[in-house]
Amino acid sequence: DVPTAWDCPELEANVGDFCGNGDLLQIVSEDCECVEYEEPNACVADFTVVQAYDDNEVIPFELFVFIWGYDESNTYNWDFGDEGSSSDPFPTWTYGGSGPYNLCLTVSNEEEDCVATSCQLLEIDSLGWINGFMDGFSITIMNGEDGVVNGIDEEPSTELGFNVVPNPVVNGSFVLNWEASSAGLVDITILSMDGSVVVQTTRNRGEVNNAQSINVAHLAPGLYFCQVRQKGLIRTEKVVIR
Repeated sequence: DVPTAWDCPELEANVGDFCGNGDLLQIVSEDCECVEYEEPNACVADFTVVQAYDDNEVIPFELFVFIWGYDESNTYNWDFGDEGSSSDPFPTWTYGGSGPYNLCLTVSNEEEDCVATSCQLLEIDSLGWINGFMDGFSITIMNGEDGVVNGIDEEPSTELGFNVVPNPVVNGSFVLNWEASSAGLVDITILSMDGSVVVQTTRNRGEVNNAQSINVAHLAPGLYFCQVRQKGLIRTEKVVIR
C-alpha cells in the first residue's frame, strides 16, 4: 500500500526515509531536505512510560516502560529514583509512594566507548493513573520492539480491519492500512489514556484499500487509542507514540 499523503510531497517521501541517488547515504530531514545519514550512537538510552494495559483494559497503579533500541551487547543500569537500582535491562520495581520519582536509564558499552543516560519523572494520581498522587505503584520494563502493542475489538469486523504503520510511531505520523475494503466515510479518532479526544478526522475510504496518513506530531510520547467508526461498526488499536 502507498500512503496518500507524504510528509514531504516534493520528495514523495516521509521524514526518516532514505533519499538521494549518489553513493552518499542520505535521509529525509524534518525540513524535507536530503541530508547525510549519521550512524546512530551504539548506546541508546531511550524509553517510554505508559499506563499498563491488558487486552481491553488499562490497569491502575501499574506502568509499562518500553525500552527502544535494545542491544544485548550493551550494559543497562536503572536508577529508580527512590534509592533502588538494577543492572537487569528488564526489571520490575514497586514504589512505596505516589512520587514523583526520577527514573533514569544509563546505557554503556566499553567496546564502542559510549555511554548515554535519559530520565523521566514518574507520578500517579488517586485513581492509579500516571501523573498524580497515591501511595504505591509498580513498573514493568520491556523491550518496546517485541510487538507488544496489540489491538482491541469492541465489535470484531473484517470490514473494519486495519493496521497502524509504523507502531510505535517515531516521526510524527502514521499510516492506516486497510485490511479489507468497505467504501464510504470513516470517522477516525485518537484518544489519550484518560479518554480525551486529541485527534478527530473524517476520511473518504475508496473502493480500493487506499492508506490514510494521520499526523500526530503535536502529541506527547505515550500510549493512545486509534478508534475507527464506519456504518455503526467500531474498531480500536493501541498506538504508541515515541
